[in-house]
Amino acid sequence: MTRPERLVVVGNGMVAARFVEELHARGGTERFAVTICGREPGGVYNRVLLSAVLAGRHAARDVITHPLPWFAERGVTVYAGARVVSLRLARREIHTDSFVQRWDRLVLATGSRPRVPRIDGARDACGDLVRGVHLLSTLEDCEAIAARAATARRAAVVGGGLLGLEAARALAERGLAVELVHVAPHLMDRQLDADAARMLRRSLESLGVCVHVGERPSRVVLDAGGEVAGLCFGRGRAVACEMVVIAAGSRPEAWLARAAGLRVGATGGVVVGDDLASPDDPRVHAIGACAEHRGSAYGFVAPLWEQARVLAERLAGRHPGARYTGSSPSAKLKARGLDVAVVGQGSAGDGDAVLEHVQPRRGVYRKVVVREGRVVSATLVGDVTSFAHLAQVHERNVPVPRERARLLAAGRSQVERLVAWAYGAPVNEE
Repeated sequence: MTRPERLVVVGNGMVAARFVEELHARGGTERFAVTICGREPGGVYNRVLLSAVLAGRHAARDVITHPLPWFAERGVTVYAGARVVSLRLARREIHTDSFVQRWDRLVLATGSRPRVPRIDGARDACGDLVRGVHLLSTLEDCEAIAARAATARRAAVVGGGLLGLEAARALAERGLAVELVHVAPHLMDRQLDADAARMLRRSLESLGVCVHVGERPSRVVLDAGGEVAGLCFGRGRAVACEMVVIAAGSRPEAWLARAAGLRVGATGGVVVGDDLASPDDPRVHAIGACAEHRGSAYGFVAPLWEQARVLAERLAGRHPGARYTGSSPSAKLKARGLDVAVVGQGSAGDGDAVLEHVQPRRGVYRKVVVREGRVVSATLVGDVTSFAHLAQVHERNVPVPRERARLLAAGRSQVERLVAWAYGAPVNEE
């Protein structure tokens, strides 16, 4: 009997677990001897729910999706808490802090690392974050923030993207007075236009979060005992706080690949083709937030799940010609009392149809951009009940008949009508 090929996965996060799940479902764990090496010390957990853990709505144990016995039951070896320090491509080896693992196929699923803007006073002489300044990236981070929040009265959150909003809302749920500081002119500037962001800001402020946009944090103020006492902005403004949470975006975690000589793209991710393999070594693959495909790196769950499925199909041999051709990201904010969802991306251009529905008193804003009969993007604030349908319409490229645009005039919301048209359902006048 020939020995199975050795398939090593670097990273033990959500994408790695999803890939192994997809591979096992297709018989790939019989074809390969699968080993996972990652720095997380325990089983795999759902990072999407970190803000819910921080808010106290979930216990840490509730977000574990793949405990270590799950892998063992499927014949997969996991080295949890094993930090990979180098890749040796010529020898087909990975080196950890304590051992060397050889491979025939390598899958990089190292995810992303938080962006930490330069803020004076945020780091100590050794380069570590000072006590009271936190990132929100891991379950360990979440538990540390929760512990600090138990004795703090005021918090500052740096970053007005999805994660920053979730962190601010979670801390507010814990009873803290929260100041959110965002460098761009409006919240969620990568996903929302100014009108939608204005509606979102009103909702956030109604929940007790004070928002400062167009402000760059410049310095963490420490008291005489070295404890966090405030956060200064670039224009000389300051807010008092006992803790600072930095949620200012992320970058692909690709330093291992770069050090090994693999191509890294403009996004900072490991370059892969439609086969999800590196052009420098066809036996090395990258999936998830660490990968760059056709110039894009994705951080939302749906594209990462699709990459995991495609690679599993290729390697298991069920569909060796499977290809990943890219994704149009969709995202939904996961914070109590804040309803925001975005489908696709791109602003309206000449010739596009723009469907808008605004109810300021209810805090509802809906906008759908239709180009050549297809949904290009959709923005939902205050009411996201149409998110799943619009995401399907967009993903499946379902045509929206132009001649039915006159039906926007009455009754049901514009977005609901658009979904009905897309699926050919009758629309009743009210």
